[in-house]
Amino acid sequence: MVTMIDHGIGNLRGQAILESYSVTSMDLLYPKVHSKIYLPVQLDGQSGSTVFEATHRNSAAVVYWHLDGAFMGRTLKAHHFSLRPHQGKHLLILVDDAGETLQRQFEIISVR
Repeated sequence: MVTMIDHGIGNLRGQAILESYSVTSMDLLYPKVHSKIYLPVQLDGQSGSTVFEATHRNSAAVVYWHLDGAFMGRTLKAHHFSLRPHQGKHLLILVDDAGETLQRQFEIISVR
């Protein structure tokens, strides 16, 4: 937690700045918050997949991927994960090897 310190400068706008914020080790680059994702049909007739992407401050971190409460797999170093979720709303949860979690809701709007 970071706390704002008033040094007597008299800047009232500075007091309106957030007094605390948290720094996370992970970030989900894709999908963005409340994304709506279209999965087109491939040439072979099957639905396509989407590649989710995360980043982590620790290059040696292991990230565990969960979709709608089910474990999907893990990544190390390059945190890219390909999935074919069915149509509808989903919850993606990432957990790193230190126990930090990150959640993201998204929606698949079409698979065919």
